[in-house]
Amino acid sequence: MPSHIHMICDVESGEAGPIVRDFKSYTAKQLLGLIQENTGGSRQAWLLYLFRYFAKQKVNKSEFQVWQHENHPINLESNYLTDQKMNYIHQNPVNAGLVNEPQNYIYSSANPDTTLHLSSH
Repeated sequence: MPSHIHMICDVESGEAGPIVRDFKSYTAKQLLGLIQENTGGSRQAWLLYLFRYFAKQKVNKSEFQVWQHENHPINLESNYLTDQKMNYIHQNPVNAGLVNEPQNYIYSSANPDTTLHLSSH
């Protein structure tokens, strides 16, 4: 989705909190680096302005805030629940009117050409 993501991940042990924290930290740094490398342009200035603006609203001392601080992890305890959440994720861009079919959304795991598997190794 252009403004947010939904993600299903498997955590081998412990809680998902540290995984989500590290994911948000890493991707925020990568996104900011890519935006800052793009010299000039109104979109670059607009994004950096927004990230600075939202950082000022929080107590932390970060210059930029890319991600919201809250997240909503759900323990997927059954195949039924996993399938339900996967269907919701796949239908999200359809319901938003971005595509007619889930597999047509370029960043969707419903599109077999874009499935991403990350490993901590």
